[in-house]
Amino acid sequence: MILGISDIIMMIIASYLALLTRFEFYPSQIASIFLKNAAKYMPLNLFCSIVIFMAYRLYSTQWKYAGVSDFINVVKAAVIAAAFQLIGIYMLQWEIPRSYYFLYLVYLLLGMFFIRLLVRLIQGSEPLKVNDIGKKKVPVMLIGAGEAGSIILNEIKKSTYVTKTIRCIIDDDPAKKGTYLSGIPVVGNR
Repeated sequence: MILGISDIIMMIIASYLALLTRFEFYPSQIASIFLKNAAKYMPLNLFCSIVIFMAYRLYSTQWKYAGVSDFINVVKAAVIAAAFQLIGIYMLQWEIPRSYYFLYLVYLLLGMFFIRLLVRLIQGSEPLKVNDIGKKKVPVMLIGAGEAGSIILNEIKKSTYVTKTIRCIIDDDPAKKGTYLSGIPVVGNR
């Protein structure tokens, strides 16, 4: 629900920002016909876009656990929604600058990414670990900086019951030495 409302607000803002950017941030230079056409098409644009976003499951994804594929779905849905807008305005033969469509897509993607990353940060923030007060954390070394290591690391960080803290990671892959996994250094191999 909140994401849907946020997306609607972002589409309206993206539409206006696209026109504003096209006219170099001088609102007085935007021809009134462009503003009227964008405003007239907005209800249809909002409806089509929300349907497309729902088809790409942008409102049923658990953004706390979102991965790259979920954010790729955001890109796909936004591109298709922007293409629908271009086709719709073209078929109605309404006047609007050609650069508007690309700028609209850029602002829409930026807004949608920002909102979803914000949701992910808020939902994924570490809970207050009340039972950790007074307990000494035992430093440990994690073996493996791959997918399984990443999952284990994140579970240990989020757990309110584990009294361990990962200080470093080792991995057999020499290319991973000197990199970081969720802020923890990969120091070398066994």
